[in-house]
Amino acid sequence: MKLVLSDQPLAMVPLRLHPVDLECALLVRDSTLLSALSALFEMYWERAVPFDVGIGDKPLPNEDAPSGPERALLSLLMAGLTDQGTADHLGWHLRTVRRHLSALLRRLDAATRFQAGYQAVQRGWITPEDAPAP
Repeated sequence: MKLVLSDQPLAMVPLRLHPVDLECALLVRDSTLLSALSALFEMYWERAVPFDVGIGDKPLPNEDAPSGPERALLSLLMAGLTDQGTADHLGWHLRTVRRHLSALLRRLDAATRFQAGYQAVQRGWITPEDAPAP
């Protein structure tokens, strides 16, 4: 979604889905709609993943890094293990695996395992080198 917000109570939203230029746009002034657009922006900003892993040669500190159990769970998900296989491998109960997996999906804001894997890669939690050997 294209959106321009300013510090003044003002927003601009294009009226076409794929605008080449801003030939027609909706100008939103101080209103409930402006509050909703601001809240939408803030929600997306909170969920955003940085484009760049680091600045120059210095990597950014990853305060959002996965815990030890999350890292173990991610590596076994990358290997394609089922919940039961993961439980057997880690020595956990099946319910524990599902609880950890559910928490991980929520933390990554993912609805599926595939989305969780994608988000983990985007956040720098896992790399191709982390993949288990076949």
